[in-house]
Amino acid sequence: PVHLLQTVGERASVVKADSMRIDIGAGSKDEGQGKMKPGDRATFLTPYQEWGELAVGKALDNRAGCAILVELLRGSRYPFDLYAAFTVQEEVGMAGARVASFAVAPDVALVLECTPAYDLPNENDVSPNVALGRGPSVYVMDSRTIQDPRLVSHIMRTADAQGIPFQIRQPGGGGTNTGMIQRAGGGMPAATLAVPGRYLHAPAAIISLTDYARVRQLADAVLRSLSRDLLAR
Repeated sequence: PVHLLQTVGERASVVKADSMRIDIGAGSKDEGQGKMKPGDRATFLTPYQEWGELAVGKALDNRAGCAILVELLRGSRYPFDLYAAFTVQEEVGMAGARVASFAVAPDVALVLECTPAYDLPNENDVSPNVALGRGPSVYVMDSRTIQDPRLVSHIMRTADAQGIPFQIRQPGGGGTNTGMIQRAGGGMPAATLAVPGRYLHAPAAIISLTDYARVRQLADAVLRSLSRDLLAR
């Protein structure tokens, strides 16, 4: 506990992972082995809550994208074959996206994501970053890929036509499964559409329910207005 630390150095130092413990209530090694075994995983027990217009929960990056994809699948059929991939290990090499992109070999891919929102009070100018409540986040470039410009333009035109406000995610760091999908096979057109979220990769993240609904609406409209002519340009 911070109040038991004696020096300024102790208070400023970061606690190392091998100094942390998870108390499972075991009184002995034998009792502990009866409760869990090597290789078992631990996670935070964070209940999903709604605070007015905001949703709070764990792993919204990328449960938000998965939930939107489920809603799209529950809607009316698309005028083409739609393959939905709920992939794993995006943060550690994008293995799931690699397997899915080679297995399906799609003509085009739309990645649904949750992207960091840096919209809290800060001494720095945070205006170039996305914020909660201002609509879907459209990727242009990140550390892994330059988004397909045809798809980016199509997404923005569709948003304007539907009256959906959107934000351009600041180019630079981070990355999504688009970086792997775009390079699969002989190359595939791909783009990313994201829900802005605060405190991603923490025990509890926050998103705007309005942003979530708008990403779902925009993703649906983008897919329904896709054409081979668009990709032939």
